[in-house]
This record gives sequence, structure tokens and C-alpha cells, in this order.
Amino acid sequence: RTVGIIDPEMNKEIIKTLFPEQYERIEEGKCATCAKEIDWELEFEDDDLGMREFLISGTCRSCQDKIFNEPI
Repeated sequence: RTVGIIDPEMNKEIIKTLFPEQYERIEEGKCATCAKEIDWELEFEDDDLGMREFLISGTCRSCQDKIFNEPI
């Protein structure tokens, strides 16, 4: 696997159709949310749960923290 390639588990066509800007960011190796360049091997080397979320949503660790750790 290389940075910028969407994981096969992700449904590319749905993401591409519904979220074209985020899809492009993921393909470029960037966070789908903030567009920060992601080195996923370093970003998630000690965070299996974060890595799984990255493979689903394409979000970096910082954005995941903001999304999942802030009260609703």
C-alpha cells in the first residue's frame, strides 16, 4: 500500500460521487477533512483504531480527535 491510494475496503464510487473533493484529497495522500499531507505509517504507527478509521474516512489523527473527542 502507498500513501494516496484509497484502501480497497472503502467504496470508491460512493465516496467519489458524494464527496469528490475529499476523494481527491485522499488520492493525493491528504486528510479528507483538513487537507494536511499524511504519512499514514508515522501518523498511525501506534494507533490501530485510528488507522482503521483512516482507512474508512481518510481523516488524519488530529481531525479524528476533533471529531470523536468533542462533546456533542
